Amino acid sequence: MTRVQDSVRSCTLCPLYRQGSPVPYGDPLNPIAVVGEMPPPGTTIPFSDSAGQMVRDIIGDATYLYLVSCGKTGSLKTPTDSEVTACRPNFAAQILEIRPKWMLLMGSSSLAVFHPDLNVSTARGKPFELTIGKEKSVVCMTTVSPLMAQSGGMADHLREDISRFKEMVDAENWKTFVSDTCMGCGAWAERWTDEGIALCRDHWTSNPFVPDSLRGWVRKQNPTEETQLSFDV
Repeated sequence: MTRVQDSVRSCTLCPLYRQGSPVPYGDPLNPIAVVGEMPPPGTTIPFSDSAGQMVRDIIGDATYLYLVSCGKTGSLKTPTDSEVTACRPNFAAQILEIRPKWMLLMGSSSLAVFHPDLNVSTARGKPFELTIGKEKSVVCMTTVSPLMAQSGGMADHLREDISRFKEMVDAENWKTFVSDTCMGCGAWAERWTDEGIALCRDHWTSNPFVPDSLRGWVRKQNPTEETQLSFDV
């Protein structure tokens, strides 16, 4: 077990640790990383419940981890903004250690950390690029969460997106998979960012969000204002 995994397992950054032990990534390092929102209560291995196992069966070898390392009891099975913020150092440390080439972001919370202007329903199955640190780029794709796929009748969407993700990884040429519809609303795209984000004219003008890196994500809220989100670990 690495120092980062030990640090996650002993984490007490938020009250969730009282509901169950934090779950770090548990697989050998792999160029493919699969990010879920948070583990089910009682889980000790990422994606080992029935919904997660469905994902493992389709994707196969990858490094599996969670945006928020602890699960919680109750009816709400997705992380709150405060829980995501509290666990951000754990997530950043794991991603920086894994250093994936390809990353599948599962669920709206996982996507929102990188692109709060997008939503899963219109961005799913469409690749975009992020930068980790100063040099390392990672190609991402998003899809619904395993729980939503299993309980919300969206299993077909999940399988479709994962198949496209695997096809993209095998082809090793993600730009041929870039969307021609807006990832913000689904309308016909008119512009593309350098990262491959397809946007219609309205979303290009009104939502100029710019991902920078895991160590310093920059969110441009308007052309003259920036908010720096620190990911120093």
